[in-house]
Amino acid sequence: VGMVSRAIGGIAQKASRQDEHNIAELPMDHVPREITPLIQSFNSLLARLRDAFATQRRFVQDAAHELRTPIAAIGLQLETLRGDVCCGETRERFTQLEQGIQRAQRLVDQLLRLSRQEAATGDALPTDVDVPAVLRESINGLIVLAEQRNIDLGLLPTSVTQVPLRCSVADLRSVLDNLIENALRYTPEGGVVDVSLAHEGGKLAIEVIDSGPGIPQELMDRVFDRFFRVPGTGARGSGLGLAIARSAAQRCGMQISLRNRTDASGLIARVETS
Repeated sequence: VGMVSRAIGGIAQKASRQDEHNIAELPMDHVPREITPLIQSFNSLLARLRDAFATQRRFVQDAAHELRTPIAAIGLQLETLRGDVCCGETRERFTQLEQGIQRAQRLVDQLLRLSRQEAATGDALPTDVDVPAVLRESINGLIVLAEQRNIDLGLLPTSVTQVPLRCSVADLRSVLDNLIENALRYTPEGGVVDVSLAHEGGKLAIEVIDSGPGIPQELMDRVFDRFFRVPGTGARGSGLGLAIARSAAQRCGMQISLRNRTDASGLIARVETS
């Protein structure tokens, strides 16, 4: 009885480590004969669950991919019609239509990015990452968005030249891009978004500091949920950026935390190694 109990305890520990990104059959080695049919049933259930998650990811990826072409075509048609739209109320409605198409394009792009990220989990090999270089690339890639919104985006002075971090470059870039872009979209025009890099106590820490409205304390945990957007902000977005960033950060062995600024209005998004 003790031997069977220990075997069941070991199987339970292995089963508890299963998640939607890592579903594998439970090993049959050293399994007592009496519970072999039970483990086989569990493995059959896990196989069906793994197939269901894979089917869901393929559906989202295929749907997002198929939607990109017609939405892009509508955007091009609107761009062609812009010169024929007169001013006044018609012009205002046309602008609203353009903004709606842009939101749809961003949502489709985010869905496609999320599905590809989940499908590639575990495939990307970790490498030694030049963190300052990746951080500069991310900032440079979003300068255009910052200029469009008249936002001062920059990297605060730092003495850090090289930080030991081993992960997928694509995952780290995904974390930084989403955090900085999120800050730019929620910061009012004419605001400031600062990015800092520090290496203290053996930990790498990157902070994105904006001058936006911040987040109500009771909603801090919910903002990482997919498609959740803080009500009343008026910012355009899909509600997927933080969910994508957190998933990529976890694969890098990092964690993301959010807190409101105490010195002024705004939010501080911090990503650091565990």
